[in-house]
Amino acid sequence: MAGRIRVLNRIVVFVPCLLLLGQDLGRRIDGAHTFRQAHVAANIEKYLAQGLSLRPATYNLDIPYSLFDFPLYQLAVAALCGLLGSPVLVTARVVNISLFAVCCFLLERLLARCRVHPRQALFCLGLFLAAPLNLFYFSNPMVDGLAVLLSFLSLLAFVGWEETATGGVGLWVLMVVAGVLSTLVKNPVFLPVCLAMASQVVVRRGWRSLLRPGLISFGAAIVAAILIFKLYSNRVNGVASFWARGEAEANFGLLREGLQLENWQGIIHSLGFLTLNPWTGALALFGALAYLRRGSPRYRGLFLGLLLGMVVTVLVFFSRNRPHSYYQLPFAFTLCFFAGYGLHRMAVQIRAAWPRPGRAAVGLAIVGAAAVTWAYSRVGYGELTAPTIDEIAARGEAIREWTDPADFVIYLVDSEPEDWNPSYLYFAKRDGYNVPRSDFSATTLMSVYRSYERRYRRVFVACPARPRILSLRLEGWGLPLAAAGASGRLYRMQDPPPPGAP
Repeated sequence: MAGRIRVLNRIVVFVPCLLLLGQDLGRRIDGAHTFRQAHVAANIEKYLAQGLSLRPATYNLDIPYSLFDFPLYQLAVAALCGLLGSPVLVTARVVNISLFAVCCFLLERLLARCRVHPRQALFCLGLFLAAPLNLFYFSNPMVDGLAVLLSFLSLLAFVGWEETATGGVGLWVLMVVAGVLSTLVKNPVFLPVCLAMASQVVVRRGWRSLLRPGLISFGAAIVAAILIFKLYSNRVNGVASFWARGEAEANFGLLREGLQLENWQGIIHSLGFLTLNPWTGALALFGALAYLRRGSPRYRGLFLGLLLGMVVTVLVFFSRNRPHSYYQLPFAFTLCFFAGYGLHRMAVQIRAAWPRPGRAAVGLAIVGAAAVTWAYSRVGYGELTAPTIDEIAARGEAIREWTDPADFVIYLVDSEPEDWNPSYLYFAKRDGYNVPRSDFSATTLMSVYRSYERRYRRVFVACPARPRILSLRLEGWGLPLAAAGASGRLYRMQDPPPPGAP
């Protein structure tokens, strides 16, 4: 029976490839966190237009910092697009779905290497495949999937290296390279894996084992990579001090944020409904408690370390985790592992309590868990894919129709918190500058106009259809109307507004 389940586990890793058959790979970006999808897609399109480099760009030039993380994903997709002549979104989605399949393969190998019971491994992989967070973000232009894949590759190499008496050089190199790249692509992704590695070493060999040369050099490589890239990104972004103003707070948050219950709502929703569901969440809690008492002594430190690392990462990067559900992607495997263990232990206990009818009861429990998981997965995936930017996309497409690539667009944004959003000009496919309504003045328009007029053939101001007061002010300043439609108006900016214009 165990042999058959192992075969099923290996078959399951190919399920993500089936996603290719049922998706419109060329569909526009939409759904949850379109701003991040637009940012990544714009990076790739700019690479195709300007050439590959370590200075990613977007269409909106008002973004103060161009380099956030190491753009390995964007560079790889752009290189593939250039080589194959394939569309950006199609290529990006195929790459991410392929990463999902490879990630599932690595997790199956990790569970087998750690001697996890085949039935528990099957439950874990099944839940991982059904998690709406995975299904959505691994099928859209996002960099997080690559970071998650690299982190698990490093963890798998660590397990092999740590079990080798003398320490295999090849496994150590793979562990270090994959860990460094994961850290560079997305810093918070590798933190729980690092803590799991340390926990495994301490639990199995004692605290002094952390001083092994291989582990010290590994930690030094991770820290060095973070510092070097931080210094380089500061140079590219023109940041004089190590931390830009407000950067530490934006990344790590304040203690008082974590003490306010309402700030946990987004994180709890992502972990409890978009990763697991109430039923599998209860199984994960039961599984974690059971694993604490009965888990494999050889690998208890590793999996409990992943759980501890999840908690630490959420607290350290609280300001990032609170509004962004994709920051919870690295935690999906950990939660699915303990939910799978909980279901496995429940099956063992049922069969022990009722030897004869136990098999039927276990089958019923598994079918029930699968049905509930499937139902919640559909609801969660529907929530993530719900259209969010129809109006923004329509306005961008209108601007693209009214202008040409040599033009520059000053984009008036009526939503103050999203004045930095790259989605607006991404859909327009035009270089430009977002100006929030609070900063809408003749002085601001002239400042932007003077900065870019010589670099572009024409400069336009894109104004939303509502509120009408914005377009009336532009007309009052004498800007000629170039085009108009249901999604907004476009004004040509040539002569400066009259002196003293508000």
